[in-house]
Amino acid sequence: AEAAPAGGVVRDYTKVPKEMNARFEKLDADNALRPTIINPGSSWQKTTQKALLAAPSTTIICEGSEMTRERDAAFDLLDALTKSGALPVEHASLHV
Repeated sequence: AEAAPAGGVVRDYTKVPKEMNARFEKLDADNALRPTIINPGSSWQKTTQKALLAAPSTTIICEGSEMTRERDAAFDLLDALTKSGALPVEHASLHV
């Protein structure tokens, strides 16, 4: 990692797959780890609650703009919770 102008650290994400493979080879003694591509279905099920004690309600989200809007909302929430990346998210996975 290189020093960033503001005193932080800049990570070269192009090296992540090679680093991951090296760690997998070192730590996965029984070779049980396999790469997986997840293809989400054409419809998603979303369960929400209007309030903490309210009954949950379930809706089906189909492909298209509604699915894009929900995905974007999830990333916006993650962005807000991490203060645009200023707060680290430990014990999380990065999938590229």
